[in-house]
Amino acid sequence: MHIRLPGQTDRSFAILIAVLLGLWVMYFHASMIPLGEISHYDEYLALDRITAFERQGDWWNVYSSQQVNFNKPPLQYWMSALLLEAGVDMTTALRAPTWLFAGLCLITTGMLAAAILPTTPWAIPAAVLLITSSERFWKSAMTALLDTGSLLFVTLAMAAVIFALKQPRWWYVVALAVGLGAWQKAPIALALVVLFFVFLGLTARWHGYRFRQFFTNRHFLISLCITILLSSGWHLWQFSQHGMIALSTGIGDQMVGRFTPSAESISASSVGDMIGHVIGSEGVLRWPGFIAVFALPFLLKRYELLPLPLILLTYMAGVEFAGGFVSHRYTLLLTGLFAASLAAALFALDYSVKAKAIAVVVLSLLSGGPVNSPSQLRLYANEKDLAYHKLLIAVSENESHEGAYVYCNWNRSWRIPPGGISAFSSIEHPFFDLRSHEELTEALASGAISGPIIGICTQEQLQELSTVFADIEIKQTAQIYAYYSARVMP
Repeated sequence: MHIRLPGQTDRSFAILIAVLLGLWVMYFHASMIPLGEISHYDEYLALDRITAFERQGDWWNVYSSQQVNFNKPPLQYWMSALLLEAGVDMTTALRAPTWLFAGLCLITTGMLAAAILPTTPWAIPAAVLLITSSERFWKSAMTALLDTGSLLFVTLAMAAVIFALKQPRWWYVVALAVGLGAWQKAPIALALVVLFFVFLGLTARWHGYRFRQFFTNRHFLISLCITILLSSGWHLWQFSQHGMIALSTGIGDQMVGRFTPSAESISASSVGDMIGHVIGSEGVLRWPGFIAVFALPFLLKRYELLPLPLILLTYMAGVEFAGGFVSHRYTLLLTGLFAASLAAALFALDYSVKAKAIAVVVLSLLSGGPVNSPSQLRLYANEKDLAYHKLLIAVSENESHEGAYVYCNWNRSWRIPPGGISAFSSIEHPFFDLRSHEELTEALASGAISGPIIGICTQEQLQELSTVFADIEIKQTAQIYAYYSARVMP
């Protein structure tokens, strides 16, 4: 079957529209980066890790709460730390890398649409408009979380591996996406590419792409070596410094342990749970995108795309049967696939270009459109955040304190993120982040908490502590929080 590629004029014009749309939405949201205060729990973890490079004098380890931490690699943290050293304000330095990754996500989503439907360049701006219409995409893009970077490298890997089937030099782009992704959060892109190969081999009878043709291609073999080196580099470096604990935590706990099924998770899961997890609150975009992923190999008669729906099924099963906690935020990784697949499916249908464009615009508007206000993205810190920010800074100013730092965090609704405690008020001191009365009892019995004490609790919690702490003095209050000093009752 002969595939007619579009004329150069059509392709250039479609790409120009995609570029202008991308520049507009990125410029619109750029002004929001420094707004408000950081407030997300994981943003405080990022702040702690970013500021630790300088205070620990060590750029080759990631620290959390003054201890070396093996949970996440350093790429995005390095970017923010360099911005801080250059004099950029804290909020902007934290969020600017994520905003940059979001802009690159628009490019890779357009690339994925072009890889899926090379015959119609208008799928490129359509895919860009659809992904910018995802509120969840922008909520992640305007915070210091790692998920947007993961979306970037996953989407780039998907686009590049499809291009590489016909143009082997694209394997080097696959290696770059997989390798950088492993240094940014986790080797998610590597897992995706491996699954693509497995499913490509299993479906070879319908498209003819077999394993042996790749392993005889020098571009593939060279890129495979680059992939292995880049993907394993950070973990091998950590292993060389700290031994097996680096691997057992960074790979065992964070990856294998979290996604290993348990009897409880399997018995509690259903197909409806899996689909509900993937669709979430963005049904207008995700439902048609979900359907498009499964329909495209048959609609386009491109059966080498069969691995895409099979990867989606594997992801759904893996997340739903996982024995550990898996956040709904991880479904952001599918946003580029849904947007590109939906755009490709719409423009593959036998209607006029104008009708297809109208359908894309309508879907975009029903989803909320490509731009968001600061209040929609919740960029303004609430009164609770501002209250403990104020008190954390007050605690940090007590440089002469030589005793314990104790924070009451057993009320989940009023919990102070430990990353915030470490970054703001206990920069050079260990602290006790107490999650229950039992933890307090154990720390007192062991003598871990002794001598003079300062910290932050709610005023109600301080009343509870009056039976074990003596000379409680409230130094400063903000909302229900209190910065206090005390000593252990004899």
